[in-house]
Amino acid sequence: MVRLILTGVMASVLVLLSETADAGFKKVGTAGFTFLKVSQSTRSAAMGDAYAAIADDINGIFRNPAGLTRIKRAEYMFTYTRWLVDSKFYSGAVAYKTGNMVWGMSLVTLQLPAFEETTIFQPGGTGQIFNNSNMALGGSFAVQLTNKMSFGAQIRFVQQELADRTNRTFSIDMGTMFYTGFRSARIAMSLQNFGKDNKVVLDRMFMPVVYSIGGAMEVLGEKGEPTYLTVSAQNVFFVDFEARVHMGAELWLANTLALRGGYKWNYDLEGFSVGVGLKREFGGRKFTLDLAYSNFGDHFDAPLRLTIGGSF
Repeated sequence: MVRLILTGVMASVLVLLSETADAGFKKVGTAGFTFLKVSQSTRSAAMGDAYAAIADDINGIFRNPAGLTRIKRAEYMFTYTRWLVDSKFYSGAVAYKTGNMVWGMSLVTLQLPAFEETTIFQPGGTGQIFNNSNMALGGSFAVQLTNKMSFGAQIRFVQQELADRTNRTFSIDMGTMFYTGFRSARIAMSLQNFGKDNKVVLDRMFMPVVYSIGGAMEVLGEKGEPTYLTVSAQNVFFVDFEARVHMGAELWLANTLALRGGYKWNYDLEGFSVGVGLKREFGGRKFTLDLAYSNFGDHFDAPLRLTIGGSF
């Protein structure tokens, strides 16, 4: 019954998103707080962000909080992202498991380069310098509903600076993870950045809502074995764009080295991504190091991500 209710809620959201966008119409520029759409998980980014059904560690807090139920006790992560036009992301998260419940916190900050104000009458600059930064602080929980079904949610306080104005709001993320019983196949749904519309000066801006539904399965070996290969696919619906498709794969060698790759369809800039991961245990505590490269074509320097994480 719980599974049917949650599935119904997610399906209703998908219908609402579909009804608000015409099939061939891109509502680019109608959403605010767009930094929330940028992936803060290096592992996810390397797999083309086809991660909703992969989430099985602390990275799930940013893509599908239901995946937090797969952690053993407590995990943490810190991520640095060299983003576009000299901007930088710094993010971190921690989660702790008690029984069948998991509690977590996350923080995302975007540091933008300083810029000088220009006007029609002073196109060379007024001398006033702006130093802007954006942030999102969240608290999350996840629960194992059955041996196959889990649910998770996150509430975030979001702040965005635009020149001399500061906008603040709250957003909600939620997700489900369901193991089908066919080999290791699982399906997942996630809703991100859901919240009320905001107004910037006189313009109404949507929250950058993203709805995803995806699946994943090990096609070689089984999870936890020395060598195994996981593939995933995900359909992604944006409130300010058309539907997109993400696909990714992760190959673990000796349960120590991970090779990752992914591709995104229907993007103006983004395309393929690749990455590597290293996992080691010291005294029963896990340590992870992940790197990812995302191709953005010839117009921008490719974003680079680095994540350090582990368990305690």
